[in-house]
Amino acid sequence: DPVDPVDPVDPVDPVGGDLGTGSDTTLNVGEVINFNSTTVGIYALDDFGNNVSTLVADPTDATNTVVSVIKGSETWAGTTIAKGLIVYPITATETVMTVRVYSPEVGITVRLKLEESGDNTHTVETDAVTTVANAWETLTFDFSNPATNDGNPTNPLHPEYVFDTLSIFFNFGSVGSSETYYFDDVTFVGAPVSAAVAVTAADLVGNWKLAPVAGALAVGESADNLGWWSSTEADATTRACLFDDVYTFGSDGSFSQDMGTETWVEAWQGTDPEGCATPVAPHDGSYTDGTYSVADSKVTVNGLGAHLGLPKVTGSGEISDVANAVSTITYNVTEFAADGNSMTVQIQYNGANTWQFKLMKATDTSVGSSVTAAGLVGNWKLAPVAGALAVGESADNLGWWSSTEADVTTRACLFDDVYTFGSDGSFSQSVGAETWVEAWQGTDPEGCATPVAPHDGSYTDGTYSVADLKVTVNGLGAHLGLPKVTGSGEISDVANAVSTITYNVTEFAADGNSMTVQIQYNGANTWQFKFVKV
Repeated sequence: DPVDPVDPVDPVDPVGGDLGTGSDTTLNVGEVINFNSTTVGIYALDDFGNNVSTLVADPTDATNTVVSVIKGSETWAGTTIAKGLIVYPITATETVMTVRVYSPEVGITVRLKLEESGDNTHTVETDAVTTVANAWETLTFDFSNPATNDGNPTNPLHPEYVFDTLSIFFNFGSVGSSETYYFDDVTFVGAPVSAAVAVTAADLVGNWKLAPVAGALAVGESADNLGWWSSTEADATTRACLFDDVYTFGSDGSFSQDMGTETWVEAWQGTDPEGCATPVAPHDGSYTDGTYSVADSKVTVNGLGAHLGLPKVTGSGEISDVANAVSTITYNVTEFAADGNSMTVQIQYNGANTWQFKLMKATDTSVGSSVTAAGLVGNWKLAPVAGALAVGESADNLGWWSSTEADVTTRACLFDDVYTFGSDGSFSQSVGAETWVEAWQGTDPEGCATPVAPHDGSYTDGTYSVADLKVTVNGLGAHLGLPKVTGSGEISDVANAVSTITYNVTEFAADGNSMTVQIQYNGANTWQFKFVKV
């Protein structure tokens, strides 16, 4: 009976089972709507705001069916699934759902709305924000933290409502431009997972930096809803002056930070518009009495100006003048990796408002570290991380383009190329049956294809040398990263291949297992490549 969706279903053809709800029409804890049913029309996709939604093959797995959503022109464009057919049993304590999404951009607000089909005033909605581009990620939606519209709260959660209708809104609040999103695996999780983690002072000993990933910095109305703003993958490059700041936790309980000659400086510190500039005291690491302590999954840093992430963020609010700098700040450690090399911290202010910072332990903490020919001996590949390749107008501003995490897969033919530095001074490279080939090499559009001589590793007289933090590779077609990049510019024809290219080694890990090189062309324009030893 479509008027009463909670009527028993036909036991011969259990619609609830087809929808992913087991033997009934309730999406219980752990049950998943995965859109793989072959029953025609069972998911009843209803679009509004000029959305266009269809069931399609997963863009990364042709055997899986997902929902494709072409964003409509309205800011509130959305898609409803199986209206009135599935009960979502939200309670006062079981408030969490997840949805797998695939977005073309990071920082996209995705809204999930539950509604009672018989009364459109009985609703609750909450937001999550994408942190990766062109790759699947699971977003968590906690209806105990309802969304806001222009700062005004939407309907609070009423667990007594019978929520039997779910709608999803991509890029909520923004006018659509016919961009395409995908979603899959709508799951009822139930109770929120506790974020508290075990961490000790000894775990923190070492040097830390902001992680060069999307969402390394994020802020929102609560710990579970960081939807106001978050950094992108590109920010790790465009704000490199912030991402290279080093936070040092000493084994003796000391805390210090090294910001180098530039860090991110904002209007309240005298730089408007905000940007990379000389650090401003006391948030310049000039204190000499810094300490730290850890207790109950919290880390406290002490010292006038001592901080993690951004200097303006304190437990009392965001400071608006350097004169208001504080000497103690406490952060909640919400994630700490089993290998001890990454962690996430949060800090609440103005009640529940929350800043979050993702940090990683840094084995290398200096630009222009010592490197020798002996240090390079071995096999190297491009690092499988966002920003492994980047280009910009200068060494400190690589904002024109950078590779994403997804490129590690979509350009796997490039990321599996091996560069070998021999102990006898020889240099060679193995690019396999395929590598990344571009229009100037005869492949348009660019993509994975058969390597093109002389950039196919066919030279037999390859050598290398290291001096003054520079590595030079010799051999017609020999290169690191991309073959088109030389010190004379980007070559546009294979006939213009060069026999010698010199790169600046800007980072070399203390353990010798990773390095970053840069090469300037056309003056200050810069390409950068990150490598790992394999």
